[in-house]
Amino acid sequence: MNQYTLGRQIAVVARLWRGELDRRLQPHSLSQARYALLTLLDEAEGPIAQNDLADRAGIAGPTLVRQIDQLENNGLVKRRDAPDDRRVKHICITQAGRDAHKTARIIAENLRQEATIDMMSGDLAHLQGTLASLIQRLDLIRIPDGSK
Repeated sequence: MNQYTLGRQIAVVARLWRGELDRRLQPHSLSQARYALLTLLDEAEGPIAQNDLADRAGIAGPTLVRQIDQLENNGLVKRRDAPDDRRVKHICITQAGRDAHKTARIIAENLRQEATIDMMSGDLAHLQGTLASLIQRLDLIRIPDGSK
C-alpha cells in the first residue's frame, strides 16, 4: 500500500505538475496559472467579464487582477469597458495571446507525454476517466443540493 492517501497523492501530483510546467513556461513569460487563463479566453466565444473569468478560473478577484495585469503588460490580453456598464471590464485575448497559448499548449502536451511515457494507453485513459469521475463527484459534494 502506498504511503500517501488519495488526497495527498493528488496534491503531490498537482504540485509537481505545476512546478515543472511553470519552469518550462517561464522563458515565455507565462506560468501554469496564466496558461489556464489564456485557455479559458481562447475557448471563449468573445470577451469575458472579469468577474466571470475569475469564476470560471476558480480564483479570487485580486489574484485574477494580478494575472491579467501581467498578461496585458505582455500584450496577450486586452481589457475593455463593457458596452452597457463601464464599471465592468471585459477581457479578450489578442492574437499574440493566441500564439502564446498555442506555444504553452505544446509545452504542456510535451510534459504530459514525458510524464506518462511509461503508461500504457489503456491505463492512461482509465486514469483520466477516474479523475474526471472524481472531479464530477467532488463538484456535486461541494454543492449541497447539486445545483449551480
